[in-house]
Amino acid sequence: YLNQIHNSYVRSTFTKLRIDGNKLSNCKYRSYKFKNGKKTLCSFCKIVNDDVYHRLLHCKKANLVTIRNEYYQIFEKYYVNFKIKSNEEKLKWLLNGGNINIRKSSEAIENICKFINKMYK
Repeated sequence: YLNQIHNSYVRSTFTKLRIDGNKLSNCKYRSYKFKNGKKTLCSFCKIVNDDVYHRLLHCKKANLVTIRNEYYQIFEKYYVNFKIKSNEEKLKWLLNGGNINIRKSSEAIENICKFINKMYK
């Protein structure tokens, strides 16, 4: 994916997500990962831990739900029945840059990166 993503900011966001070096408070490389021995809660919904799984697949903040719904439709053309896959399968597919056929991989990776970038703004 490094050669296929030309926007350096989008490429950086995707790479940081994959190595768990992102801006979420529960990223393993954050020195302030824990507050009083506990993981920090999502800054939007204040219900569950702020992590990649929650941000990409579950957070109920209105604009995140809208972005998620928009991109889930796009992902259907690369990964049949994407919307009904388990959350674990969705996350694995997203973090692997859309493990799909070569002909569509560049386009899929670009859309995955756009999705992730929007979910982190």
